[in-house]
Amino acid sequence: MDFTLKAVPEEIILKKVTGRREKVNRANLLNVDNKNWQSIVCRRCDSLILFEDKVNLLEGGYKAKLPIMTPGAKNTTDTEDISWWWHSNDDFDFDTIGYAMPMVDGKKILVCGDCEFGPIGLRSPDAKEFWLAVERVGYADKPAPKGHKIVPRKAKKM
Repeated sequence: MDFTLKAVPEEIILKKVTGRREKVNRANLLNVDNKNWQSIVCRRCDSLILFEDKVNLLEGGYKAKLPIMTPGAKNTTDTEDISWWWHSNDDFDFDTIGYAMPMVDGKKILVCGDCEFGPIGLRSPDAKEFWLAVERVGYADKPAPKGHKIVPRKAKKM
């Protein structure tokens, strides 16, 4: 009897993307509850980071200088100002997320959990707050992850 596990990992397809933030159409961001209307994905590999209707939009307020995005969030001294964030108080909101050792403002850097492209955001030292840069991620209609309760999609905010 052969008990060998023959699982084949899903292939990650990496796209060529800029390491800088990209303009986002605000009209396509929010649902009627002021949360993310679409799923939030990695711009480089399309991995699901946050499913729809999970995080709140913060404008103004907290500002940070994040390094330009690279694989592993390494080897860059160039920065850009970020002040437009998705905010969460729960790490279980995330489908996939990774952390890199560099710190910004005493906070750990967030990277894509699959391709390690980042920084895409920040995590507080106590792991109770998460900020994801709105213009450093992509948006897509993704099917619900396995085991996720299927609920009707909320209307887009007009």
